[in-house]
Amino acid sequence: MSLTITLEPDVEAWVRREAARMGLDAQGIIQRTLRQQSHKEQELLIRIQNCFPEDQEAQLRQLAARRGKKSEAETAQMLTLSHQREKQNATRIALLVELAELRGQSLDQVMTDLKLSPKPLV
Repeated sequence: MSLTITLEPDVEAWVRREAARMGLDAQGIIQRTLRQQSHKEQELLIRIQNCFPEDQEAQLRQLAARRGKKSEAETAQMLTLSHQREKQNATRIALLVELAELRGQSLDQVMTDLKLSPKPLV
């Protein structure tokens, strides 16, 4: 497949410098850079998708659904799971921000593209 693109002068200068430094031609450095970006995006998408272990999610939902009918141990377990979930949420948001930066999009746009929206526990 052949594709013609016009680069801004500073981008073209960077491509030429990197190509010379790596012993590649301009096409080679562009292909390598795009391939690396594609791999990075795939890695981020996998990590975003796997932030919440299914067993923890099910256990937290089950405990939350009981409302006031929990023992002290179950309440403690729910708090522990809730704290873990908050840490997982923070990690997921950081990964989403990184993906947004990689794509040159806003966080809202990435979340819309991935069909992500907040879900209530119950």
